[in-house]
Amino acid sequence: MRVFVTGATGWVGSAVVRELVEAGHQVIGLVRSAQGVEKLVAAGARSLVGSLEDVERLREGASEADAVIPFHAIGETGVALKDIAGAISRSLGLPLVSLSPDEATEHFGWFAPFAAIDAPATSDRTRALLGWTPEHAGLLADLTQSGYFSIGSATSSH
Repeated sequence: MRVFVTGATGWVGSAVVRELVEAGHQVIGLVRSAQGVEKLVAAGARSLVGSLEDVERLREGASEADAVIPFHAIGETGVALKDIAGAISRSLGLPLVSLSPDEATEHFGWFAPFAAIDAPATSDRTRALLGWTPEHAGLLADLTQSGYFSIGSATSSH
């Protein structure tokens, strides 16, 4: 399976990329720098240089993939995967498709069990461990704000 991963060189993203490559998947990772390119190549993945603000690069990566795994820092608690997918879908003008459990297993492969549990994202442990307090818009507000996926837009919490 071809998988497009945003945040591919981050702490979680790099672990997911490594697992995907080791499982025999073809990984395309979104990176912002030459250092990120080097890191992905060393991991056995292909890089796509761009940012979350570059809608054309996001579309390019998504169009080359069978699955997309987005990573984004989150400041709130209880954000469901379906809500994140919906915000991305609306922002990029892409269809959001509901799949039966069997269709999801076929489509997502090894990732299907994680998508099925739809464990809401939370920053509680990060806040407690690092004493971190988010200062920017929440994930869904960030994803749906005007210009988030526009080329050259100002960034917020990403």
